[in-house]
Amino acid sequence: MPGIIIVTDLAGNTNTIKKVNAGAITEANVVAKMKEAFLALPKQIRHKGANIVVDESVKDYILLANLADNYKDRIIQTGDNSFKYLSCDIVFAPMPEAHKDSIVAGLTEELVFATDVVGDHNSMVIGTKNIFSESVYYKSVYSAGHAVAIPEQKVLITVA
Repeated sequence: MPGIIIVTDLAGNTNTIKKVNAGAITEANVVAKMKEAFLALPKQIRHKGANIVVDESVKDYILLANLADNYKDRIIQTGDNSFKYLSCDIVFAPMPEAHKDSIVAGLTEELVFATDVVGDHNSMVIGTKNIFSESVYYKSVYSAGHAVAIPEQKVLITVA
């Protein structure tokens, strides 16, 4: 199924989110599109307030974006018309061995993302629908506050 990968704009106060058409969602396609989007950002943006690491293996990595308190000018609108703040540090985070198979299988589905809704930890995870049901997994693996994927608040980013 065609899908969209969200790439955040890291520049100043431009307050935008870039959407990249992923086409057929396969491992190679997702990684290639992510690299293409990251490299399209001006170098001074990519290296100012941004830590972007891309690995060839989507089996081992999903995208984890850290929502730092000093980048409150980046906002995204969730499905319930509330707003969440989006920030600068983007990194492919290593995944435990036990979850690799489900991640690869999930690449045939549309990509979604959700933000945590509790406290100061402010984490955002980009993954697939089958992984997003595992809220306990996010708490235990990332220790990133209460990164709970709430279906009613996720942003579904498919394309026709």
